[in-house]
Amino acid sequence: MKFLGQTSSGSQADQTFSHNRYGQYVRRRATPVNPATSFQTAVRTALAEQSARWSQLAAGNRAAWEAWAGGHPIQDALGQTITLSGHAFFIRVNCQLLNMGEATVDVPPPSEPDWWTLSTSVVISAGASTVDWSFSPAVPANYAVQIEMGPPRPPGREFEGVFKSIAKAGVSSTSPIALATPYGLRWGAWQATQRVFYRVRKFWLLGAWTPYSMNYAVVSS
Repeated sequence: MKFLGQTSSGSQADQTFSHNRYGQYVRRRATPVNPATSFQTAVRTALAEQSARWSQLAAGNRAAWEAWAGGHPIQDALGQTITLSGHAFFIRVNCQLLNMGEATVDVPPPSEPDWWTLSTSVVISAGASTVDWSFSPAVPANYAVQIEMGPPRPPGREFEGVFKSIAKAGVSSTSPIALATPYGLRWGAWQATQRVFYRVRKFWLLGAWTPYSMNYAVVSS
């Protein structure tokens, strides 16, 4: 049920408050399903390991993360500006590094990132069973680009709210990158005329990333 009122997100008693592109809504709270996939298990393991690693840092390093977090507030899912603790920022940075296949760090970044303009596209063919991701220019050193994709949708679909990480491109990556195998593992088969939404985000490997840019590809025959 939609409603007007103060921006709300979360659950209280038997109600859950959330929002989508059309406004806020409230629904009956449901017990979430926990399929415990290999992807979920990897994320949870990384969170636990990095949280435990925080206590092993030198006191000076922990203080440096607190200072960095205090000077670099982030936006949450509701667009609100929040300031993380040093502990939370440390986990945020290092889990992302692990996700991108990079080594973890013990100290915060020394400076701000220098972003570059990225052009990207996806071409999908049903007959040839291909999914090709192209991007330019080449990814600079110490940066990476990640693509997330949604499931195959009907041709008239205009919006996607479900995305899964499919691949990343680093400084050694060459374009285009074939994504048919990882996409199929995540979402299964696709057919001609369907739409597949994808979103791309640029990452600085020392702890910063840009907003997603979202687009879609129409599956050719």
